Amino acid sequence: MSWRIRSAGIALLMVVFGMCARAQADSPGVHRVSIRIAGALALVDVTRTMGAALDLDLPPGAAIVDWKILDWKILGATRLRLQSAAGQGDFGLRIAGLAANGPPVLIRYRFTAPLQCRDGRLVLRVPGSLEASPIAADVRVLLTGGGSAQDFVELAGTRLQSTGRGRFRAQAPARAAWELAFGFRDSGPALTVRAAVAPVSATDSEVVVQFCRPRRSADRPPPERVMLVVDRSRSVGLAGLADERMLARGLVEALPSSVRFNAVFFDRTASALFPLPREATREALDLFSAAMAPALMTNGSDLPAALRLAARLSVAANGDSPGRNWLVIITDGALPDLPADMNIGDAAVGDVAVLVLRAEGDDPVAERDRRRLEDLAASVGGVARQLSGRGLADSVRETVAALHAGGDIFSIRLSSGTRGAAVHDVPGSFGPGQGGQAVVKLGGHAMTSLIVRSRWHGRAESIRVIPAHVDPLWMRPLFQAVRRSGAPAPVVRGQMDRGVVRNALSLTYLPRARACYLGRPVKSAADLDLRGRLRLELSLERGEMREAVIRQSTLGHPEIEACLREAAFAVDVPRAMFNDAPVVAALNLVFAPRTPAAQSDASALGREIDLLLGPITFSGDPGDLLDVRVRPDYKTTSSKPAN
Repeated sequence: MSWRIRSAGIALLMVVFGMCARAQADSPGVHRVSIRIAGALALVDVTRTMGAALDLDLPPGAAIVDWKILDWKILGATRLRLQSAAGQGDFGLRIAGLAANGPPVLIRYRFTAPLQCRDGRLVLRVPGSLEASPIAADVRVLLTGGGSAQDFVELAGTRLQSTGRGRFRAQAPARAAWELAFGFRDSGPALTVRAAVAPVSATDSEVVVQFCRPRRSADRPPPERVMLVVDRSRSVGLAGLADERMLARGLVEALPSSVRFNAVFFDRTASALFPLPREATREALDLFSAAMAPALMTNGSDLPAALRLAARLSVAANGDSPGRNWLVIITDGALPDLPADMNIGDAAVGDVAVLVLRAEGDDPVAERDRRRLEDLAASVGGVARQLSGRGLADSVRETVAALHAGGDIFSIRLSSGTRGAAVHDVPGSFGPGQGGQAVVKLGGHAMTSLIVRSRWHGRAESIRVIPAHVDPLWMRPLFQAVRRSGAPAPVVRGQMDRGVVRNALSLTYLPRARACYLGRPVKSAADLDLRGRLRLELSLERGEMREAVIRQSTLGHPEIEACLREAAFAVDVPRAMFNDAPVVAALNLVFAPRTPAAQSDASALGREIDLLLGPITFSGDPGDLLDVRVRPDYKTTSSKPAN
C-alpha cells in the first residue's frame, strides 16, 4: 500500500514539475528596467530574456558598464561572443551553439548614458527590442541628487505618478525605442542645469553638466521697425547672396504687416535702401531684392561703418518716440577684425539678431569669427545663429520665436566656486528649447556646488547647482570620447596657385597701380623724378580682397600709397583651393619715371628669334661661330675665316 502511495506522489510531482516547465517554456519571458538618474547621468540596469542574439542601438554618449548571463544551465555548454561592448554605439551579443527556437536565456546588462536636451526637456532614450515577440518592460525610475526637485516625469508621452521619494513605476512599449522625459524646477530664470561629479584625484574632479533651455510662450510684443544690415561683399558668393535675399524677405514677411523695415548694405562702404523705414509692401520688397544683385557685389566688409549708418537712420526714424526696434545682421562671417570700442547700442533700440548664413556645402565659420559675432550679440542681448541654405523657413520661425522670448543665453562659464578655481567656457549660445553638454575637469575633490554664470538679455546671471556624486565608472565613456576628439586642430592655411595669383594681379591690378603713379601731381623736380620700392601684402579670403597693407615703402608719397591700397579692392580674385582659409599674397613694386634700357645683345632680333624658334644649339666646330665686334660708331660687322 505504501509503495502505491509513494508511486502516486512521485507521479503527481512529475506532473506538477512538467506543468511548471511547460508554463516556463510558454511564458513570454522577463523584461525589467531599472533607471537611476543622478544629476546629468543615468545608469540603466536591464534584466531580460533573449534568444541567440541581442542587438542594442545605444543612445549618444552611452556605453556598456558590465553584463552577465544569469541562466546557469547554458554556461559551459555554449560560447559567448561580444561585439562593441567597450565603446559607444551598438552593443551586440551572440551565443554560439544555442538553437534559434530554443528556450530564452536570462541576461543582465548595465549601461550609462547622459541626459539630452530635446525641445526644452531633458530626455533619456532607451533602445527598443528586435525580438520577434518582445514583451513590455517593467520600468522603475529613481531620481537622486542634482539639487532641484523634479516637476514631472514622462514615459513615452505618458506622465507618471510618483510612488514616493523620487520613485516612479510604469510599463514601457514592447518593441519600439522609448524616451523618458524629465522636467525639473528651474534653477535659473531661463536655464535648467543638471550636473554630476566624480573625484579622480586628490585635487581634481570630473564634471558632466547638462544645460537645457525650456520653451516659454512669447511674452514680448512684435517690433515696430526692423533694420536689416546685410553683407553684400564678394565673399558671400552668388549662392549665398540668393540665400541672404530669401532669409531677409522671409523674416520681414513673418512679422505683422504693420512692421516697417529698412536695409543697410555693406561691403567697403555702407549704403541705405530707403531714407526712412517703409511698410513691407510688394514694391518695397522688390526694391530690396533688386539691390541684392550680383553686379553690385564688391570687395571689403566694413561692418562698423554699416552699424554707424544704421544708428543714424534709427535715430532719424525714431524721433521723439523710440518704439521697439529689431536690428538683424546677415553676413557670411568673413569679417575683418572688429574694433574693441565698437558700440552697437545706438543702432539697436530693441533686440539684436546676428545671423551667419553660408550656402549649403560651404566651409563652416572659423571659431574666432563665430566668437566675435556672438560677443556682438551678447553685448546687448539678442540672438546668434549659424544657418545654411537648407530649411530657411524653419530658421526664420526659430529666430523670431527666440527674439520674442528674450534672446539667447550667451557666455556660459563653469567654476567650482572656490577662490582661485579654474573657469571653463562653454562655447555657443542657447535659444529656447536648445541645450548643450560640457564634460570638463575642475579643481576640487569634494565638490559640493557648481557655479554657472551666463549672460541673458544683456544681464549677468549666476546659478548655483548642487551636483550629484557618482562612481567614476559612469564618467569614463564620456571622458574617453572627449580625449579622442580633444586633439588640437592643425593650423589651416589657404592655398592658391602662384600662376593664378600672378595672372590675376598682372592683368587687373598692375594697370591700376601704374595709373596711381602716373597720375601723381608734379610740383617739383623731385616729384618728376620720383623713384622707390614698395611691398604690398594682400589678404585674400573666400574670393574677396579682405585687406591691403603696405609693409615697406621708400616712395614717401602718402597719396600714391592710398591709391594703391584703394586699387587693390577693385581686383577680382579667385577662391582658394580645398578650403576658405585666408591667403596672403606679397607684391613687390618698383616705381621709376622711365623704364631702364635693356642691355644690348649680339643681335637686335636675337630675343625674338629665340622666342619663335627656340634656343639654338651650336656644333662643336669653332669655325661655325660668328665673330661679332662692336665698333665705337655703333656699327656691327661680322667676319668669318676664309675657307
